[in-house]
Amino acid sequence: MLGFLYQWRTRRDWCVFFLLIFAMNLVYFTYYHADDYHYMVNPSYFIFSLWIAYGVRYRFLGYTKARVMVAVTFILLCAGLLFIQLPGKLDRARSYAVTKFALSSLSKMPENAVVISYWDEFTALLYFQRTRRLREDVVLIERQTQTRHYEHGRVDGYLSYIDSKISSRPIIIDYVEPVLLERFTVKPLDPTWFEIERPEP
Repeated sequence: MLGFLYQWRTRRDWCVFFLLIFAMNLVYFTYYHADDYHYMVNPSYFIFSLWIAYGVRYRFLGYTKARVMVAVTFILLCAGLLFIQLPGKLDRARSYAVTKFALSSLSKMPENAVVISYWDEFTALLYFQRTRRLREDVVLIERQTQTRHYEHGRVDGYLSYIDSKISSRPIIIDYVEPVLLERFTVKPLDPTWFEIERPEP
């Protein structure tokens, strides 16, 4: 709070700009409910850290000392984060789990299938389909009830898309909700994927 007040008195234009960015970023992602919320609000955290630095400068240090302290703290913080995160990042760099999943999944899909999956699986499959030109007969859509736009057209929710395609194409999905079990026959394709069919009369 001290840093905010100090900036408000000395650089009001910048203070208003920081306050707008801080509020818009924090409010938007608070109501958006992003799964990686703690990353999405990083701009707000950064601005808050600048206000802390303004407060330290006002309360304890002169201008030159404050700049040196901020620079040293920033370098130490970056070095510490690199040291802490490096082993995990190296393990991820050597891991081919996503590649194996995508290639294995695409190889199992029936011809001309519609594949419906959550965002994480959808993006991985789409990446390998586009970059390696694999299984271009397969239509990939996200398992979302909101409207989405794809190259093949508009999809008004995956449930309505299932209704429109189930008579003409195989439907594969990564998660079967109760509403689907009530209306369709579900057969496991493997531990991850399920095929949806109309029940026999």
